[in-house]
Amino acid sequence: MPDRGDRSLAQVLTSRPHTIEEQLSWDTLPEQAALEASSQANAPPEVLAATVAASAGQGGAVSAPWSAGTPAGELVYPAAPALARVAGNLRLTDAHASCDIRHIVLDFGQTAMPVLEGQSLGVQPPGVDASGRPHHVRLYSIASPRDGERPNYNNLSITVKRVTEDHSGAPARGLCSNYLCDLKAGDEVRVVGPLW
Repeated sequence: MPDRGDRSLAQVLTSRPHTIEEQLSWDTLPEQAALEASSQANAPPEVLAATVAASAGQGGAVSAPWSAGTPAGELVYPAAPALARVAGNLRLTDAHASCDIRHIVLDFGQTAMPVLEGQSLGVQPPGVDASGRPHHVRLYSIASPRDGERPNYNNLSITVKRVTEDHSGAPARGLCSNYLCDLKAGDEVRVVGPLW
C-alpha cells in the first residue's frame, strides 16, 4: 500500500496521467504537482458551457461532505435497519431488451446516510426463508455521487439488474433484484450500511 503521508489527495496533471505500470511500482506517492492553470481553457466550448449550466444551480463546485475526511461505515445494522423511501425507479433498458436494468433512487429523510464513492448499501428483502428466518441482506454498489442524486437532498441511488436466470442459463428468480425492480415510488425499503 503506498505511503500517503500528508498528500492524501494528490493532484494529477491531465497532460501527464500516470500509467498503471508506474503506479504499481510506487512505494510512496509522487511529489505533488502544481495544477495546470490553463486546463479548462483547452476544453471545447460546449463542454465549458455544459459545466457552467450544470453547476449554476449549486452556486459552483460541490464541496465534499463532512464524511469525506473520515468516511463512515456501517452506520445502520441489520438488527435495526434504516427505512428509505423510493423516490424513483427508472428502467434504463428498453422494454424489448433481453434484460431489465433499473436506476433506483432512495430517500433517507432524516436518517443520516453519508456515503463515499466505492461504498455499498445493503438491502434486506421482506419475508423469511425456508427456515423461517429473515432473508439475508444483499449488497448493491452505490451508483450516485457522494452528495446523492440532488445536492442537499438526503438520497442515493443503486442500479439493479433483474435476475431471471442462474449462471447456467436456467430460469431462476433473483429474490432481492426482483423485489427492488418491482418497487414503486413511495415504497419503503429496509437498508443497512454504508459498507466497504
